[in-house]
Amino acid sequence: MARIKITVKDCLCPVCGAPEVHPADEGKPIMEKRLLVRGFKVYCDDHWWSQCLVCSGFYNDYLVETPANHDENKGWF
Repeated sequence: MARIKITVKDCLCPVCGAPEVHPADEGKPIMEKRLLVRGFKVYCDDHWWSQCLVCSGFYNDYLVETPANHDENKGWF
């Protein structure tokens, strides 16, 4: 039987460098963590897409939530 190797790596935004999980939430239980990057959530045109919630405006430069500024068409990579 072949061995399977699973490699888990952080998903970082290539534009702003935001990590997948909000830095203030490190050490919290998984259900309490906020996401800055929705990693590999959408499959379209033979590609898995991720969305940076910082680049899309859901968070401001200080990583405070600003949902009124969120543009669902921005932040995709």
